[in-house]
Amino acid sequence: TSRPLTALGRLVRLGTASMVSESGGPFINVDRLDLRKYAARPSLAKALFDYILYHDHNPKKALELASLATVQANYEDWWWKERLGKCYYMLGLYREAEKQLASSIKTQPMVVAHLELAKVS
Repeated sequence: TSRPLTALGRLVRLGTASMVSESGGPFINVDRLDLRKYAARPSLAKALFDYILYHDHNPKKALELASLATVQANYEDWWWKERLGKCYYMLGLYREAEKQLASSIKTQPMVVAHLELAKVS
């Protein structure tokens, strides 16, 4: 067995333990992830969000990550607002979806947000 030379090596192993896939199991075990940690890294959080929403089909977990990332972005990132609206829509919470999508359009008018808002309105 190889042992890390420092305690940092152990922390790295613990941090990546949730990313280890089991044979026949999911690629990423989303339930074991600390979403607050990933929300602080915008580019990684966006990729993880798409994985959770489109691959795992888990809008509740995706909503949790999107709300944490929106707070990290000081409510100024249109992308996260649009994704919150998409999650709300998938969960059947249409009024909340409409609010988030309208806020996203107000921050940065994008075609994708208008298309999502057209589904809700």
